[in-house]
Amino acid sequence: MNALQTWNDVIAQNIAAAPRTGYKGKSISFEAALPGGPSSIGSDGTPTRMPRAIIRTHFEQGQLRTTGIPTDFAVKGDGFFQMARPDGRIVFTRDGSFTLNRERTLVNKQGLTVMGQNGPIQLIPEGGILVAEEDGILRQGEQEVGRLTLVTFPRPDLLIEATGGYMINPEKPQLGSPVIEPRFAQGALESSNISAVQEMVDMISVNNAFQANQRVISSIDRVMERAVEILGNT
Repeated sequence: MNALQTWNDVIAQNIAAAPRTGYKGKSISFEAALPGGPSSIGSDGTPTRMPRAIIRTHFEQGQLRTTGIPTDFAVKGDGFFQMARPDGRIVFTRDGSFTLNRERTLVNKQGLTVMGQNGPIQLIPEGGILVAEEDGILRQGEQEVGRLTLVTFPRPDLLIEATGGYMINPEKPQLGSPVIEPRFAQGALESSNISAVQEMVDMISVNNAFQANQRVISSIDRVMERAVEILGNT
């Protein structure tokens, strides 16, 4: 029942985050593990095994939806945008819904700076409409103003999610490497790779299994109560 509750929590998180741009869904699997302490020994003297939850993030491409906004960019393929926090730390995201701040620097919705090939990307005042090529080169008229870049990791599943929906390196960071041939779609965003319908179906299955386990436990409790009653009268 504890395992089913954990599974239900993962499904609920997926459903809640499904509308989020670039969100990557999570799944859960279970494996037997030996718990510690005296409680790990069963009544027959053999070790007991409890299910251990393993939560994985799936990085499959989400569908692209057109927005028509020149500062929106969707990643086509692998890789993450690099965002610079005020403390200088780099975080990673698939959410390419960017905008311009007062200095006309490309930033995201939370104001974090988008890191391009040569650092922050700054547009030219009155330089004209921003046009992006598929490889990430950004131009205003004939002037190149920057280039979007992506990084990838040998084990992206080891990244952890931080506040704001960003992905960060854990305590033992991996070395990210630039994507050699990044591809972008301007005026579009990547939707999450979650199917809300499938998540709802899974949630119903989990709830049904949870209720079935509750009925089993209730039946065992009634049998035990009856056994104690009989033994008490003998």
